[in-house]
Amino acid sequence: MDKVQLSRNIYSFIVELYCYLSREKEQLWKKEYELFCNKQTDVLKKVRAITDTIPYATRNDFFPWKKEWVSVFHNNIAYSASIIFQTLKNFDDLIPDLFKQSKKVVISHGPLNDYREQEGFLYVASPASYLTAMFEKNHIRKGRQTVSAKNTALSTSFSHYFVVERSLANKYIPIVNCYNKSIFTDGRIKICCCPFSRETWINTKAGSSGEYFRVEYDNANEVTHNNRIIDLIRYLDEQGANIVTFPELVLNNRSLWEIKSFLLHAELHNLKLIFTGSNWNNDELNNISYIISRDGTVLLKHQKKVGYKYYSHESNQYIIEDLDPDAFLSFLDIPGLGRTVYNICADYNDDLIQLLCSSLMETDMYFIAAFTPDTYLMLERAKSNAVLKGETTILTNACAAAKDDQAISFVVKPLVESRHLLSDQVVFMRKKDCTSCGSNNKNCEILQISLEMESNI
Repeated sequence: MDKVQLSRNIYSFIVELYCYLSREKEQLWKKEYELFCNKQTDVLKKVRAITDTIPYATRNDFFPWKKEWVSVFHNNIAYSASIIFQTLKNFDDLIPDLFKQSKKVVISHGPLNDYREQEGFLYVASPASYLTAMFEKNHIRKGRQTVSAKNTALSTSFSHYFVVERSLANKYIPIVNCYNKSIFTDGRIKICCCPFSRETWINTKAGSSGEYFRVEYDNANEVTHNNRIIDLIRYLDEQGANIVTFPELVLNNRSLWEIKSFLLHAELHNLKLIFTGSNWNNDELNNISYIISRDGTVLLKHQKKVGYKYYSHESNQYIIEDLDPDAFLSFLDIPGLGRTVYNICADYNDDLIQLLCSSLMETDMYFIAAFTPDTYLMLERAKSNAVLKGETTILTNACAAAKDDQAISFVVKPLVESRHLLSDQVVFMRKKDCTSCGSNNKNCEILQISLEMESNI
């Protein structure tokens, strides 16, 4: 318990308690807790009284609160595991009150603790998704039929927070923010995917060693390119789109600034969120996607983690995207939509990223921006995640990159039959199925799908 004594805020304190108890034998502390609740009601009341003041400890001086808790703990050391478990349970009851008063547009949902010095990351549980009512009615726990963050008796006891142990996160650090606005309340969400263009707007350039490649944009057409993005945003808003998505690499170095400037002054009627696609930066060797609000606020930023690679017959070797990624995986909690992640292309096929995003962090909505000729594995993974994890996947691939028999966009979501999850391929558009391609034909650039918040009930 030395680490508990060293904790400097309530969230780090909770993580140390959690990690301590998770190392204890489950059967022993569960039996102890049953006896504790039946025979030690006075101690139970003291623990409850102390934990009821946790909101005070978060707003004011944490150390007097910790001193009082430690005193009760040492005076009743025979029931150490029970006191820890009861503290964790009481903290779970208080989580909603700790966050509901915030007036910030974007608030942190984790890690809330001093994770650099600890063995775990503390997160607020994901909000209700657009399919929560369907899952509850059909008795499917958050849509999960397999492993999730709640894979022990300890973690299943808490509904408003969870802890991911560092050993499971491996080299990544999940970062969760919450968009603190109710933007999806009318029962339907209309998503429009924009494969953007049949003709490519980028070039690739091999590095000096020949083993890596970088991306170059056509700077001469920068203004025209960005105007086209803005025209599509304006047009899709007129068509009733709530969410607009773009493919990987659609942003050049000025695109994000242009989009934010447009949104700052535009009068939009339906649009809520833009999944911008990504931008390649040669100076910093990164490939970054964004989620932005209708007023231009950046809600999420994700750096691509896994470089795209292809085999060069000319040099007889694989050539990989020259990336220098960071260690952070970003998530955005959106009330009414759920926990959302926005990956870039090859990230979605990485097993470790999938374990974190789909299982440990309990993602509800998985958006992917891609620039790839082959989407077969992505589609198969999306079907599997719908069945096993209750996850909805939206892919927006660049038409310019896709092969004729591969998807330029798809939406896969779960449905329920006899209390079992199945995969519902709502929309699948292959490049060869598009017969009306033209540089001025907006319908060719748009794939529209409406999702019902309480579908299949």
